[in-house]
Amino acid sequence: MKLAPAICCLPLCLLTSGCFEHREAPERLVSAKGMAEAYARRETVQQVDLCGAELDQLPRELAQMPRLRRLLLRGARVAGFEALGDLSNLSMLDLSAMQLTAAPVALAGLGSLTQLYLADNGLTTLPEELARLAALEYLNLDRNRLAVLPDALGSLTNLRWIRLNQNELTS
Repeated sequence: MKLAPAICCLPLCLLTSGCFEHREAPERLVSAKGMAEAYARRETVQQVDLCGAELDQLPRELAQMPRLRRLLLRGARVAGFEALGDLSNLSMLDLSAMQLTAAPVALAGLGSLTQLYLADNGLTTLPEELARLAALEYLNLDRNRLAVLPDALGSLTNLRWIRLNQNELTS
């Protein structure tokens, strides 16, 4: 089946809703308040949206969602990222606008990650461990305080897009 070009530009969550035998799409959780519901559907959840949530830690239950591919944390306040390393199937992670001053070390374990959003934070450096993200294709670092980029980014052979607008790059 071939999709019309205009449809191909729609976000994945719009394309998939209504495409299941159930009345509601089981793959999407839309709020932190629905974490219990998402856990009950953990075998089918593909996207968790915790944007704006205030969490001491990322929920450990996320690691028990085998189909989880997209984790949205934009604007969330998260004190600990230990559970992030257990999400090896993630393909997209949004850590934008979280007031981060350093990228979480646990990112290094996300070998399937193809899209990483770190925009609108206070990052001044990036860890060399980002070189372990071999599948990474898109990296958004807009509006941070980066002055230099690590040489390790050069080893990311799949990286096709890197956004660096409004940083403090000197070379």
